Amino acid sequence: MALSQIWNGNPPLPPPETINISINNHHAWVRGLGTSKGDSVVTGIVRPGPWYAFLNRAAGTGVDEKLGYELQGWKFWVEERKLSGLMMRGVMTPFMYRLFDERRKRWEGAREAILHANELAGREYGKKCGKAWM
Repeated sequence: MALSQIWNGNPPLPPPETINISINNHHAWVRGLGTSKGDSVVTGIVRPGPWYAFLNRAAGTGVDEKLGYELQGWKFWVEERKLSGLMMRGVMTPFMYRLFDERRKRWEGAREAILHANELAGREYGKKCGKAWM
């Protein structure tokens, strides 16, 4: 979703200098993961927070705004408390990226799919752990 939006120019990429600073900061973070017994670098490792934030912004999913602690996030939490909780602490599904009608078109079945995925996970969790899910 993010790549197609970037190729369409929505949103435009930051200037090369900003991209290079971000890359240098990421490389410093990866180097800091080395152990005292020597360097240990896993290829393909990314900081999930900034990476997902960039992808969500670029794709125009509205996920970060609706699950954040700003006005939109609190509004969603008040109106859809159960769904908000499942999206923040439950199963991470691709359906959450199509729930909101932002730059990315909403899929009408997303809400039910999120609830269903969490219901299935809850059943399995209950079988294995003997505890209630969430």
